Order: sequence, then structure tokens, then C-alpha cells
Amino acid sequence: MRHSREHAELLLHKAQQDEFALEKLISDPASPDEIIGFHAQQAIEKTLKAVLTNSAIYYGRKMRLAFHVVGFGILLVLIDVPLMLIH
Repeated sequence: MRHSREHAELLLHKAQQDEFALEKLISDPASPDEIIGFHAQQAIEKTLKAVLTNSAIYYGRKMRLAFHVVGFGILLVLIDVPLMLIH
């Protein structure tokens, strides 16, 4: 895994793309919940990975969403994360 600000910014950009798709899907009542949930999960995961990468914290290739949500809350308390990176 690369630990660089550039890679963190790339991950954050990809998270923003998922957020864009999510906003479009939410506005359409015909959008399946599973697809909305997928893009929401992807946006959260990519944002967390961006924060971890920017902080040079190793994460494995397979992470669980429960870890992401709990870990994200812990990270904000335990490390000095630049809030401008979080979006």
C-alpha cells in the first residue's frame, strides 16, 4: 500500500465520485436500496482509507465496514487528522 498524500487525494476523489452517484440515486425513488447502500459504503471506505493513507497507518486489503465506522471515530480522537482532507 502506498503511503502518500497524492494517493490519499486520489482515494478521496474516488470517494467523492461515489458520493456524487449516491446523490443522484437517492433523488430517484426507483433506485434500489442495495445500490444506494453500496455507494454509501464505498464512499465511507474510500474516505477512511484516504485518512489512513495520509496518516501512514497500515490497513489490510480486506477491511470490514464495522471496523471502518468504529475505526474512523477512534482515528479522529487519537490522531491529528487535517479536517480539510476529510471533506
